[in-house]
Amino acid sequence: MRLNSLRRYLSNIADSNIGTCLSVPSYIGLIITKKCNFRCLHCDVWQNNSLDEMTREQWLKVLADISAIGDRQIIEISGGEPMIKKDLSLEIAHEGRRLGLEMSLNTNGALVDERTADDILRAGFASVKISLYSLDENIHDKLRDVSGAGAKAKNALDLLKKKNRNNQIKIEIGMLLTSLNIDGINDMVGYCQENQFDLIIQPLDCSLERSYQENWQASSGLWLKKEQIEKYLWPLIKNKPRAIKNPPFYLKLIYQYYLDPNSINKRKCLAPYNDLIIAPNGDARLCFRGESIGNIGEKKIKEIWQSKEARQERKRLRFCQKSCKIAGCNMRRQIRDFFC
Repeated sequence: MRLNSLRRYLSNIADSNIGTCLSVPSYIGLIITKKCNFRCLHCDVWQNNSLDEMTREQWLKVLADISAIGDRQIIEISGGEPMIKKDLSLEIAHEGRRLGLEMSLNTNGALVDERTADDILRAGFASVKISLYSLDENIHDKLRDVSGAGAKAKNALDLLKKKNRNNQIKIEIGMLLTSLNIDGINDMVGYCQENQFDLIIQPLDCSLERSYQENWQASSGLWLKKEQIEKYLWPLIKNKPRAIKNPPFYLKLIYQYYLDPNSINKRKCLAPYNDLIIAPNGDARLCFRGESIGNIGEKKIKEIWQSKEARQERKRLRFCQKSCKIAGCNMRRQIRDFFC
């Protein structure tokens, strides 16, 4: 385990047990807009896109603030759909690279044409993740509720691969596991291995924009059936194809989560000690569902991170039982994971 990883691991143990915060955020999500060009079945961000948005100058000031923290963070530009604000996304990435930050783009790929692919490569992203839920375009389109979405996502991947001649960026595919697409997981693994893409398995969660409901899985038409879990997920755990980026312990957690959603309640949520989410209007949160702990237009990130509001929010989230614990931004190894 590298020194930085060991330091993070030890601080997470201390933070989650005694309520301190010994480290700075390792993941910072920049949600530059809530606007989206899709109407996904599992998400309703597109129904609530009226939030005020910061200016270009304010976002660039945020990057300077992040660089002053003096640690290695992953900075992810997302939305909504960030390429709706293409020029801003690219400028943020370019400035982030200039400041020595590791910049990542999370996009549905629908707005990535040949010129935009060139722009993405030049902007300095370390990685680009495109959501592709199935190689069967009809299934992808159904989950996205937009005709032609699957073809556009695959075209974006093809363009980025063709232009990524020096492998300057990591190309990733995010695949949300649902009852509609799980039977295509093996084909997706093969597609990623053939094209040298990293596959990130994403578990289903309750939509972020609606009020959280206990046992929401029971009424979700997208939740995996037990026979699907055993047939398709268990072999991934046994074989762990090299194309899958998720670590083995996380795949096991996803498997257990789909069998029993309450299984995730046994884990402490580490998001409040690792993650900082910045909304389009500058409000900062410790998790995507959390309360605002300050606005970056008014205070420095380090001040917000160590503020009284942040301490209170960590205390509130310490025993949180929401299913979003399973989200990838929270999945860092805990002691128990070394023994499974």
